[in-house]
Amino acid sequence: MSDDLDQLTKLAEAMIAGMSAEQRRRATRAIGAELRRSQAARIAAQVNPDGTPFEPRKPRLRSHHKVADRAKARRTSVARKAMFAKLRTNRFLRAKTDADTVEVGFTGRAAQIARVHQEGLRDKVDPKHSGVETTYPVRRLLGIAGDDRDMICERLMAMLAS
Repeated sequence: MSDDLDQLTKLAEAMIAGMSAEQRRRATRAIGAELRRSQAARIAAQVNPDGTPFEPRKPRLRSHHKVADRAKARRTSVARKAMFAKLRTNRFLRAKTDADTVEVGFTGRAAQIARVHQEGLRDKVDPKHSGVETTYPVRRLLGIAGDDRDMICERLMAMLAS
């Protein structure tokens, strides 16, 4: 992944070398907004940047079930909301740009949650109520997909043409 990002960075630097500071700011703002939208759409579709689906959630057991009823509880799991529904909103997923850089990432507590899933780290299941910890599977929330690379190149070409 970092090799792809390095190649993209070199290509972008070569393309914007002849642009004015104002043109670069407009280009990075447009690219940042489009990247934020594409990342949010990909997270909503629950797909990693390489196109593989996220590992699904484990079924949640209700605590009031007795030990004998746990097997039944697993079979009758309750439908749950899509993962990362709030995380992908404009409030938490932000694009930050200036004339030379574009950053798309999470803010606040959402950044910590996203990092745990991005890297597959160990964290508390519910920090407010229990000390139970689990190792989360790797779910790449952020990353440059092939479509993103193409979009960046197209945006830069359009800016150079105008």
